[in-house]
Amino acid sequence: MVTVLRWLPVATGAITVAAGFFLLSLPVPENPEDFFLPDDADGELERTDGK
Repeated sequence: MVTVLRWLPVATGAITVAAGFFLLSLPVPENPEDFFLPDDADGELERTDGK
C-alpha cells in the first residue's frame, strides 16, 4: 500500500504530461469561434434570433 501511495504522484504527473502533449498535437481551427462552438451552433443561433 505504501508503495502504491509513493508512486501515485509520479504516475499522476506522467499522465498529466502525456495528456498535455496529446492536446498540443490536436489541430487548431482557423476560426477561433469554431474552437468553442460546435459545428451546428450557427444554425441554432439563427433560429433563436427568429431568422
